[in-house]
Amino acid sequence: MQPQNDYQPRSLDTFPGRNSIPDGYPLTFNQTFLLFSWSLALCALFGLAAVLPPDDRGYGTHEALGLSPCGIREKIGIPCPSCGMTTSFSHFVRGHWWASFRAHAVGSVLAGLLAVQIPWSWASCWKGRLLGMDRPDVMLLQGAFWLILGMTIHWAWTIARFH
Repeated sequence: MQPQNDYQPRSLDTFPGRNSIPDGYPLTFNQTFLLFSWSLALCALFGLAAVLPPDDRGYGTHEALGLSPCGIREKIGIPCPSCGMTTSFSHFVRGHWWASFRAHAVGSVLAGLLAVQIPWSWASCWKGRLLGMDRPDVMLLQGAFWLILGMTIHWAWTIARFH
């Protein structure tokens, strides 16, 4: 049986200062384990990106893993929303920021955010709280919204440039 988590997030008006950072959402043992596992998965992701040479075309780096080329690009003739994402990560880990952004603008921003999550995850695990985050459910929804919006805008921009 898992321990009850009776944590209730504070309303914003109870914070002593407008820009104060909340204490953070407390973590159970299982949540801490999951967060630490997530950080290790991110380390593996960046490690894989480091050993993959970025494709000169700006997309297709994933083919070095034995994966097939983009089906949408092959069948329809336009890039898919994630075309260039692996190449972007591959450039990012090498410090080629502009090449990363050119390969996939959202990919470079996502790589930066995920890179910051690694030390944040470790610090949160150490403290037993999601540092700076009182409402992880809201943060997750906001993150998903901005990722989908960014991918949609990037895809529209890419298709407009492609034709």
